[in-house]
Amino acid sequence: MCYTGGRQTAAARPGLWRAVSARAAARKGGIALYIHLGLGVVVREEDVIGIFDLENTTVSKITREFLKRAEDENLVEDVCYDLPRSIVVCRDFVCGKRVYITQIAPATLLRRSRAELGGVPFTRPSSPAQK
Repeated sequence: MCYTGGRQTAAARPGLWRAVSARAAARKGGIALYIHLGLGVVVREEDVIGIFDLENTTVSKITREFLKRAEDENLVEDVCYDLPRSIVVCRDFVCGKRVYITQIAPATLLRRSRAELGGVPFTRPSSPAQK
């Protein structure tokens, strides 16, 4: 990692400037909501495009191609020590998008984001067979 004057540069960590700009927005009266992904990585909730279950989505050939292309373009950030459980795709104004692979379950990430919005409970959509 490169440091400049004791501070980490945006080139060393592309998501760093977002936290700084969110703090500035909070000072101006705006509220920035964050989701913790693990290993100290935090993203703004408004930058999250999707949260996907790694076990179910990697079955698809299209998803595997997406992850391979993102990895080739150096857009994947692994934020877990243990077995990965979910993929979080986020907007990134530097390179368009960023993909995080985390060990936190997708339902937990969704609950964390909903908890920030006043505790809206997560309900699974009912299937037509249950009606």
